[in-house]
Amino acid sequence: MSEDVEIEFWPIKKIKPYAKNAKKHSDEDVDKLVNAMNEFGFTTPIQVDSKGVIIAGHGRRLAAIKRGMKTIPVIVERHLTPDQVKAARLSDNKVSGMDYDVDLEQAELMSLVDTDVNLSATGYSDRELEFMTDELDSMDMGALIDDLDSEVSEQTDRTDKAAAAAGDGEVSVGEAFGFKKVTIDQARVLGKFISKVQSLYPGSGQQALTEFAADILISHE
Repeated sequence: MSEDVEIEFWPIKKIKPYAKNAKKHSDEDVDKLVNAMNEFGFTTPIQVDSKGVIIAGHGRRLAAIKRGMKTIPVIVERHLTPDQVKAARLSDNKVSGMDYDVDLEQAELMSLVDTDVNLSATGYSDRELEFMTDELDSMDMGALIDDLDSEVSEQTDRTDKAAAAAGDGEVSVGEAFGFKKVTIDQARVLGKFISKVQSLYPGSGQQALTEFAADILISHE
């Protein structure tokens, strides 16, 4: 957003959703926004580019439509280039932490790799950017197991004990990996990782991941 912010009021029909927006908005999310608007008003204008395409505020637009609003406040970022608009949109999605279409998210990031846009400004870590903008078969797999050597023997022992206790049954993913919770950012990366693995290995998620892990272990022996 520029330093000299000017709020304009546009007909809601003039504001266009971005077709490749990676952020998803469930009915529950929109209802929450409607409730917030009913209580506090339209506190944050929708951010659009010079053509009226939304940069930030897809959910607010849906909530405004549900409330029957005809005119809503907008901030028009006429100074941004098309690449900067795309990066700003990704940055807004990243910071807000809602659900994503990871394929669209990756496609948008990939389209900015060879531009002048500073991708680190979007809120993605270097590791996330490396993962999201590389094909799985060309990635440095050492990056996925970096700093884990000291954990291997301890985790193997924990897993063996859990397996022995379970007998012929099953153990939880938490027992197998040694952790039960991850951050939202970590979950997003892991979800994309599992999706990629399943595209290369047949079978269920468990089978695909196990086969992939076995291949990695063999290649690093």
